This record gives sequence, structure tokens and C-alpha cells, in this order.
Amino acid sequence: MGVGDRAELAAECGKLYRSIYYMQKYNEAVRDEYDIGNKDEKMPEISLGNSMWADRAIKLKPEYQKLMTDEFYASIHRVSFEEDQTWKDMAAWIKEQTKGVLEPNLEKNEDTVISLINTLYYYGGWKEPFSESDTAPGVFTTADGTEVMVDFMNKTSHIGGYRKGDGYQAAVLGTGERETMIFVLPDEGYTVDEWLESPEKLKEALGDSYETREIDWKMPKFSFGSSMDLADTLTQLGAAGMFGTQADFSAMTDNDVFVSHILQETHIGVDESGVEGAAYTMLLMEAGAAIMTPEKASMILDKPFLYGIYSDQAGWLFIGIVDNPA
Repeated sequence: MGVGDRAELAAECGKLYRSIYYMQKYNEAVRDEYDIGNKDEKMPEISLGNSMWADRAIKLKPEYQKLMTDEFYASIHRVSFEEDQTWKDMAAWIKEQTKGVLEPNLEKNEDTVISLINTLYYYGGWKEPFSESDTAPGVFTTADGTEVMVDFMNKTSHIGGYRKGDGYQAAVLGTGERETMIFVLPDEGYTVDEWLESPEKLKEALGDSYETREIDWKMPKFSFGSSMDLADTLTQLGAAGMFGTQADFSAMTDNDVFVSHILQETHIGVDESGVEGAAYTMLLMEAGAAIMTPEKASMILDKPFLYGIYSDQAGWLFIGIVDNPA
């Protein structure tokens, strides 16, 4: 992760958690003090959650437990993974942390001795919402040429961020308190996958340099999720040391343990009022070893496109592809 050592990483994570928490409380206090907005309206929010679920037979080192609570703000639960209720309790914890957006049906694995769960929840209303009266059905063309009918939201942003790149165009919409949602639309003859070929190309496409333009938006409403086991992916990326008998978790426990599965589930939804996203990552361990310009731009998102949600405070929250909003 580009961090010098574990102690530095833990300290930086602690700063991030505190920053997000106190900024959320500050925004709530400002809204209450100055009576800003509709009290029944959903407030912008970023929240992170951590928990550790350890078998009662596993002896955790006190220093590790202190690190988990002091820097990662994790709740620690002593359980039996042979009991169905443990898996129900972990699913209920995920549901609570993600405001009910995710309600996983976790498959029991009796060989598990430790589970680490991380959650992310985000909600942000558009700075300038789309009008529901302007939403109309239209055709979205998928990568294989299939045409599907979906509802498109429409509006004109009189002052918006826009950039024309090599083989694509990108534009941003403000959402939440200090967040933006970036949209990258490939030009004709290009596919969205081309910007996933390297970190450099993805970083360039999701860059932060934009011109100020008037932008006509045509954006499909979409709501979907994904679920995957990241063990193979992380191994291919070079993080193979946590898997198998060579794993070293001696900072956590003297028991011989290794990572068996890393499960991740995400959900993202976009409508006229804003964007809501949620994700959880579960690690299972087993015993063993701006310049003004009059030129106008259009973002007609009627074919596969790339998006990202970026926070000035917390960095990248979500990055994804819309292949088929239907």
C-alpha cells in the first residue's frame, strides 16, 4: 500500500477514521445550528466500520486488540463459528453498518477461526438534483451491441467540470459535502476496458484537471451490486503471503492461522436525488499455517462508461463500470 510499516499504516488509518467521524459530526452541528436544509431530507454521509470476530479458543495478543480498538475502532466479538447464530450476527452487523443497503446471506464455514470485516457506507445528494419530470425512457447500447430500454435523467449544468482526453471525455458532478462523482465516456471505437489496462491510464482518466463548461447531461438511473472472492486477485497482485502455511500472523496470535477467503460485496445506486453506495469486505482466517469557456459539452451516457466517487477527505470511495443499467 506504499506505507513504510504496519505501525505507520495503523496510525494513518486512525487519523482517517477520526477525520471522517468528526467532519460528519461537524456537518450535523452546522445544519442544526443554522437550520440548513429539510430536516426530513437524508444527510450526506461517509462512514467506515470494522469488527473482529474470533473463536473463543483463539488467544489474541493484548497489543493487537489494543491496536484494533485504538486505531481501527473495531468491535471485538468472541464467538463460535460452528454456531449458525454467529453467521447471522455478522450479517446483521454488516446490515446495520451499511444502513440496510447490504443484507448478506453468509455461508457458514466451520473451519473459520477469525473473521475481520470492514464496511463502507456513502450517501450524497447531488449539489444540483435532477428533476424527476425530466426523466424519460431511452436506449442504452451495451458493449455487444444489444439495445436496452432504461430511464435517463436529464439536465443542463451551466457551470460544470469537463475534460476531453485521448479517446474519451470526462465530466464531474458534485455530491455530498466534499465529494464528486466522475464519469468517463469512451469515444467511438474505444471500449471502457481500455482504461483498466494500467493504473496510469485509469489515473489519467479519473484525473482532477477540468475545464469549466456548460454540460448537457443524459444519465441512466442504475442500481446494482457485485459479489466476489478476492483471494485469487490479491495473489496475482503479489499479496500471496497471507495465504497458506507460510502466512505470518504472529502479531495477532500465537496460533498458526492463514487467510482462506476474502469476500467483498458492493452496491451502488444513482437516481434523481443523489448516489448511495455500500460495501463490505470480509477476511476469513482458518487454523493451519478552472478557466471559463463558452463552449458547450454533452455527456450522453448511453453506452458503457466508467465512474468514480472521490472524497477530498477520504480519497476514492468507489470505482466501477456501468455495462448495462437495465
